[in-house]
Amino acid sequence: MNAWLPGYYKMGFEEAIRQLGFETLKDVQIAAGSFAAVQSFNASLFRPFSGWISDIWQRNRWTPFPLISKKLEYAPRIHWLMFALVAITTTMILLTVAGLQNNLVLSVLILAVFGITVSFGTGGTFAIVPLMFRERPGTATGFIGGVSCAGGIIYPLIYGEAAGWFEVGGIHWGYALVAVFMFIPFILYFIWAMHWDVHPEDHGFGSKEKWLGKQAS
Repeated sequence: MNAWLPGYYKMGFEEAIRQLGFETLKDVQIAAGSFAAVQSFNASLFRPFSGWISDIWQRNRWTPFPLISKKLEYAPRIHWLMFALVAITTTMILLTVAGLQNNLVLSVLILAVFGITVSFGTGGTFAIVPLMFRERPGTATGFIGGVSCAGGIIYPLIYGEAAGWFEVGGIHWGYALVAVFMFIPFILYFIWAMHWDVHPEDHGFGSKEKWLGKQAS
């Protein structure tokens, strides 16, 4: 997100930024970068808060989503992460809506909320990892970090296609493209991965036992 957000506000809202009194190109770029920083600031600031909310869901045994396990010891934490995924996807689509309306104020407000939803996802994830992978939490955490970095490369590629696919509102469609073509599949996979009531970590498609056989244990 940090890679493309400043450019997004520069390209997508330049006229609206100039109307706020930022006249020179340098001023516009500074304003665009300031607006973009809202996301990363909130994504970092609220991450501990997300872990705290995960604890609250766990204590109250909140499991509102169908199709996801409700019997696992840490099931409420999984449901909290599901909420975060839905919130991230929804706010990305709302960013497209605000952009298509050329509403800079609304876009920045949604971006602030989006940063919070991202913190929900990261905080919620790391609240689950030590519980799912009790014998190898370090390996699991490192793998998750690696996949996240790979996603950080893929996201801009898909986002960038928006400018070529849509003649009207081009760059603003990027968020919706990422939401539809990446996050919705993520949610569907998450539902499948977390519907097991016993040891969901043993039912993935990437375990060494599945690739190398039982002798790999």
